[in-house]
Amino acid sequence: MNAYMKLGYWLCSLCLVVGASFVISSKLSGIWLTISIIIGILLFAYSIALASIAGKTLKRYAHLEDKPKSFEPNKFTSLGIYSIMRHPMHLALALLPVSVAFMMSSLSAILASGWSLAMALIFILFVEEPEAIKKYGTEYVDYILRVPVWSFKPSLLQDALKVLKE
Repeated sequence: MNAYMKLGYWLCSLCLVVGASFVISSKLSGIWLTISIIIGILLFAYSIALASIAGKTLKRYAHLEDKPKSFEPNKFTSLGIYSIMRHPMHLALALLPVSVAFMMSSLSAILASGWSLAMALIFILFVEEPEAIKKYGTEYVDYILRVPVWSFKPSLLQDALKVLKE
């Protein structure tokens, strides 16, 4: 699957969540509105931080060229954030629609974002993982056995930043 198809997948995921809020109007109110917006902002910030750390880690350890022609890494890495989870960039992308749903304070969008998250996991397991196994072989299979797809460890960002500071 090429990069444009993958980008299209993530955009469709975001459209599903935003579209759900327009199809079924179900705005939160009162304290739930405030809580929803705060959760959305925190998830959005976490997602951006996660994507940034993952991108910097790939740039430093997985791209052989200074200015790669592709987003795809041409070297396998299990350093930094990739020692904690296999797909940090995908988790960041999967959390974006969830954060938008919470910031929109729409119950239907929040429910749709759950489906979006499930579809992201399916995408990773059935598209990304087989491609990575094909590209990196047994090294990646061993990596699958050691490192989870996603991690929600509280110290995740702090641990990942340690490697980048070295």
